[in-house]
Amino acid sequence: MIYDIHCHLDLYEDEEKVKKVIGNARKKDVKVIITNSVDMNSCEINLEYAKKNSNIVKLAVGFYPKDALDREKESMDIKKRRKDETFEDLKEFALKHKKDIFAIGETGLDLYNGKDLEEQKELLKKELELAEELNIPIIIHSRKAEAEVVEFAKGYKCKRILHCFNGKISLAKKAVEYGYYFSIPTNIVRLEHFRTMIKELPKDRILTETDSPYLSPFPGEKNEPAFIHETIKEISKIWNLTEKEVEEVLWKNFTKVFDYKF
Repeated sequence: MIYDIHCHLDLYEDEEKVKKVIGNARKKDVKVIITNSVDMNSCEINLEYAKKNSNIVKLAVGFYPKDALDREKESMDIKKRRKDETFEDLKEFALKHKKDIFAIGETGLDLYNGKDLEEQKELLKKELELAEELNIPIIIHSRKAEAEVVEFAKGYKCKRILHCFNGKISLAKKAVEYGYYFSIPTNIVRLEHFRTMIKELPKDRILTETDSPYLSPFPGEKNEPAFIHETIKEISKIWNLTEKEVEEVLWKNFTKVFDYKF
């Protein structure tokens, strides 16, 4: 059984496309899709997708760092977060819908698009505390802030997943000592960095993601959860295991992190 712990269903062009993407995932035996949120608008949209497809789609709610999100959305021509949104709005939403929430995400630190590290840390602190309060994992972004994230979030008791981690392997190994997990994206087929992570890190700390509709393993094609099979194939070569054996290892990791019973 396979899964995608990090995608963005709300960022596909329309609901018909989302239906098709979910259908493709079912055909490829994907059992769980966790759709991540970055602001209140995406929390609300993703909640509806999770409710309509509750046997496969799970909800992660979170606030991406605001200064980084605004710049990212400008480049993608996506509506910015409403100016009046605060963490309290997110917390209220999370507590109201906690039975539907699988994880906190996407959150973290981003020094590629953002610059206000202290403001970003304050938001991340609140989201880490919320994950602890709800006793659910947190999915953490760390673009150009890998060392800062690893040190900042190391003391929290919630399960912490480093999504699409691009830090040095030595830093990743330190993160293992601190109890972090790593979700490996489907563009592992094109990037040596992620293949090295698979070679060097413990098998029981590895999870799979797509970050779809981004990071496709196929140039020129939008990513989707069904493409997780490309990651399985690549890991199979590196671990010298059958694809079925890889799936079993990764499913065991998933059920441990998310306390999930299928």
